[in-house]
Amino acid sequence: MKTQILKDLILHGKTVAPTIAERLSISIPTINKYLHELIDEGLVLTFGKDGSSRGRKPVIYSVNPDACYFCGVDINQHSLEIMLVNMEGEEVRGESVADSFIFDNTPIVLADICKRVKAFLDSDEATSQKVRMVSFNISGRVNSETGYSYSIFNFEGNDRPLSQTLAELIGYPVTIDNNTRSMTYGEILAGSMKGHKDGLFINFSWGLGLGILIDGRLYTGMKGYAGELGHIHKFDNNIMCHCGRVGCLETEVSISAIARHIDEEIQRGRPSIIYQIVQAKGLSAISTSCINEALDREDPLTMDVVETAARLLGENLANLINVFNPEIVVIGGTQSLHMAFFLDAVKQAVTRYSLKLLYKDIVIEPSTLKGKGGVIGAALNARKVYFTKMQL
Repeated sequence: MKTQILKDLILHGKTVAPTIAERLSISIPTINKYLHELIDEGLVLTFGKDGSSRGRKPVIYSVNPDACYFCGVDINQHSLEIMLVNMEGEEVRGESVADSFIFDNTPIVLADICKRVKAFLDSDEATSQKVRMVSFNISGRVNSETGYSYSIFNFEGNDRPLSQTLAELIGYPVTIDNNTRSMTYGEILAGSMKGHKDGLFINFSWGLGLGILIDGRLYTGMKGYAGELGHIHKFDNNIMCHCGRVGCLETEVSISAIARHIDEEIQRGRPSIIYQIVQAKGLSAISTSCINEALDREDPLTMDVVETAARLLGENLANLINVFNPEIVVIGGTQSLHMAFFLDAVKQAVTRYSLKLLYKDIVIEPSTLKGKGGVIGAALNARKVYFTKMQL
């Protein structure tokens, strides 16, 4: 019961006991009893009385924002994002490692990530003692209930849940979830999908993922694997996807596909400034930031390749719109492309290939979380998991 009350206060903010009782369909005396217990435990605060009502003024209650903290970790191809939030989901502090971080599916990289996360959490004793849960975003197939990853960091000879391994390495309780699902959760609570009941989130990054919001709830499927849009078989291109199959949608519709095509065209003799940008940044390969800078400088080759990927995304998004009939589609990623250029080509393809009755009122827009959707979603997921498992 106390967990339900805390969730209500987190979702709705400062409120009074009669309102909580009405939302939870519980008697006011019962709500008051548990609110006082939560105050004694330091999880809830009072803020005077509500002056808007007549008669006896009800007390205003709120969660204690600094009662405990939650950490999100977002692992990407060229970046590592870490964020600590309080009970209200507000950022306390964060750390970002971009471009200098290169992901590789090896025990060495796993150990390095955990070392960075542990150093971040341990750096402030005042907050570290109150960290209750850390949530890691993992790409690919993830069973968040069991803590197993079946795509990355799934090393031969180690049959333990990844969440258990991570917890031992960083010294804090850990949960894991699929990265796209965490991004979608961040958008639902703090981004463009907030207030919507039906929507789609497209994680257009080095891979391609889909988050699904149905009737106000994040859809996960039977075992949590829903949304593997990038691994629909689409092309007879004989290109091996990292999932082990050929011709997957993300082999042509992803930032990794864009980087590959740019390199292939340069090898064929087409001019481009992109490797000048790569060199200036001190990198060894094309990154998202390199592609964005080339777009800003109107490099013709980069513009052509990105426009082709955007058109292909729009064609497949049109199919999703025909199936799900969403209110909103949000396109993002931790290191998103230059959306002003990219989104126009996506929308043109959607208009061409989806049913007019379904697309005419739809909103298609970039994420408003500025590349932080993944780490925000992870931190909020840590909070959700903690209170779901917490016995109050």
